[in-house]
Amino acid sequence: MNMPKETLENSIRENAAQAITAIQEKESLEIRRLDDAYAAEMDDFRKRIEVETENRLLQEIARLENRAALDRKKMQLQKLEQLINRKVDEVVRRLRDRPEYRPFFLKALKSAAEMISGNVEVRINPEDLPFRQEILSVLETDDSQRRAVVKEDPGVSWGGFLIVDAEGNRMLNNTIERIYFRKSLLIRQTIMKILQEHAGNHKDFELPEANT
Repeated sequence: MNMPKETLENSIRENAAQAITAIQEKESLEIRRLDDAYAAEMDDFRKRIEVETENRLLQEIARLENRAALDRKKMQLQKLEQLINRKVDEVVRRLRDRPEYRPFFLKALKSAAEMISGNVEVRINPEDLPFRQEILSVLETDDSQRRAVVKEDPGVSWGGFLIVDAEGNRMLNNTIERIYFRKSLLIRQTIMKILQEHAGNHKDFELPEANT
């Protein structure tokens, strides 16, 4: 029995509509699934970026804090160095006014000159020229047969001297700068001990053991 033409067309339309509806629902479900997956992926990406950004910020903050700490330490050490140089200069200036200065100077010069045989040339600061005759008396003894020449040298700080042998092959440096260089670690250690005893906020300085 043949189905009427109108009924057949309606059936085809209904089936087509159902198929289209099924396809649309499937597409909607797939789109929703893709949207959810995209949203989840974006949320995960956002969280990763936030964690990485926070870690970078923490690392940068730590780096800046370390740099700031090093800068503070550097400034403290620079201030300490300035303080030490200032105090050393003050002490050295006061030494010249002490009665022990002259015999100490002459004794040190004689001891240094004894390390060189033969004639010597002594270079001293112009302010120490009043010691010229005493220097010659100390160095030119009858038993030594040594002859000495005393010359002024503005490049030598007062209280120190340079001794050169006659051939100019050997030099003894006993300038104040050289003495200070040899004892600089000991001087720093002593000043640090005084600072630490009178000011607790200086205890974060650390200096190497001094060589005596």
